[in-house]
Amino acid sequence: MVRQVVRLAAERHTQEELDELRYLFQKRKTTIYNPEELQKVNERFFRLFSQATRNQIYELLYNTMWQAFLKINEMVDILLIGKQELDRLAERILEAFEQRDGDLAELLITRHLEAVQKQFEANLKDISTNS
Repeated sequence: MVRQVVRLAAERHTQEELDELRYLFQKRKTTIYNPEELQKVNERFFRLFSQATRNQIYELLYNTMWQAFLKINEMVDILLIGKQELDRLAERILEAFEQRDGDLAELLITRHLEAVQKQFEANLKDISTNS
């Protein structure tokens, strides 16, 4: 589902949404040490993705699951992948949005999800080996 949301958002966003994504990307960089503010920025960031799809189902799903999205980002993505790599991913996705390149946006998020899965599996393996 995440891959489809990113693809559609890259293809269908408005100029205003792109401008706000740029703003949120910059704000994210300056709020990393303020967890409450970072959560607000991330919430708006993810909500903007679902809104930009122009698909009411994805917007409704986001409204239902936004807290889970934020927790996954906070507890999995940041811990397993790291803030610097996530910032680079966000920067590249923003570039794909600027080009309205849904294929590139989907490829970037697919690679990210695969990296998270591999890191998660490696951590599980380490835990089971050390037990």
